[in-house]
Amino acid sequence: MNEAAVKPNVEEICRPLRDFQRASVEYAFRRLYQDSDKIDRFLVADEVGLGKTWVAKGVIAHAVERLWDTKDRIDVLYICSNAEIARQNINRLNLGERREDAFASRLTLLPLHLGDLNARKVNFISFTPATSLEFGTSSGARRERAVLYWLLSEIWDLRGAGPKNVLQATAGLRSWRNLLDEVQGDLEQQDGFAPIVVERFTEELRADPSLLAEFERLCELFGRARLHVPPDERRQRNELIAKLRRALARSCLAIFEPDLIILDEFQRFRNLLQGEDEAAQLAQRLFTSSGSKILLLSATPYKMYTVSAETDGDDHYRDFLLTCGFLLPKPQVEALEQELMTYRVREHPRTAATAPTLVRGRRPARRHAALRALLPLHDARREHRPAGACASTVGPPHTGGSGKADSEPDLRAAGPAHSYARQPQRQAGSALVLGSALAT
Repeated sequence: MNEAAVKPNVEEICRPLRDFQRASVEYAFRRLYQDSDKIDRFLVADEVGLGKTWVAKGVIAHAVERLWDTKDRIDVLYICSNAEIARQNINRLNLGERREDAFASRLTLLPLHLGDLNARKVNFISFTPATSLEFGTSSGARRERAVLYWLLSEIWDLRGAGPKNVLQATAGLRSWRNLLDEVQGDLEQQDGFAPIVVERFTEELRADPSLLAEFERLCELFGRARLHVPPDERRQRNELIAKLRRALARSCLAIFEPDLIILDEFQRFRNLLQGEDEAAQLAQRLFTSSGSKILLLSATPYKMYTVSAETDGDDHYRDFLLTCGFLLPKPQVEALEQELMTYRVREHPRTAATAPTLVRGRRPARRHAALRALLPLHDARREHRPAGACASTVGPPHTGGSGKADSEPDLRAAGPAHSYARQPQRQAGSALVLGSALAT
């Protein structure tokens, strides 16, 4: 462990924050880490330009300080949809001045960085779903394939040119061989792959014996280097490489359990939150890592109010419930859906014959109380907000033992900024929070 590591000064890191941002940081941290009914997933939703990234940095600072004396290594994972934004924001979120503590990479390249990660007290890592979780039939990046080559060489005892030619894919011969030598040098500097990496990847390979059989067949087919590969052989090669990349990704998830995961503008990859495809399954394994907390950031956590002529195939009501589904146990989401349907039928009967729709309109007191019970709200105090800006909504209400929520919520039709939190089903008293940020 790096003895030069210095515990972050939370007060200094949070000093530049505006009052409403600081209130958001303190409340989110309290609900994630301190309260007796603390939660694992928390959504901070605010309008563009009001500093969600800086709020996230404040939460990170508090989390690192809390974990400092109990964890040998603290990992913060930042996920967003754009690689350039990932590289930019991971350095903004870094608590120190050492840029080497923060790096943008791919999940499947972690075996090259594990030595460095173990040598540092705090690590900031960024991924994008497209490069780390969605494989399709792509052969991936060259360095990724070089890692595969050396791992497979250790496990399957690769010999001859065939394995190198298979994993070369579309790279040039000279540059590919040079990259293999470069990655081998990197591995020698860290005394090879960590045993846990080899062990987990071996387990993945043994779980699917067809991988070895297909690899050996293609090694015979690609026994010599060729400038032109027939399309069918190229397809078979790429499909196998994609399967090997998936197996490597699964093995990396087994050894990488981040302490805090930041999902920035998660609505851009919301299919990963509750989808059923392979990418979603990988993501959900990551999100359910033991001890991990998740902080979601979004200006549009679900599609806002639309009329039927504006939907373009999107259903904002269903989108809202799907967002809730990631943050709440299933029974509570079902209760919420039923209460919203009751509200719509009883108070707005004309909309009952149409597709389910969150409606704007007068707030019926008799349904308001029932909805508010399912959607307890918390709103950063309006007086802390920049003039004309929507509220930063930061988490579930907490009674503090008084039996009353910290602030009186204001439930309106779907507004531009909302906040949710989830308590795992294994804990009692789970709660969803929807903080309305409509200006009045």
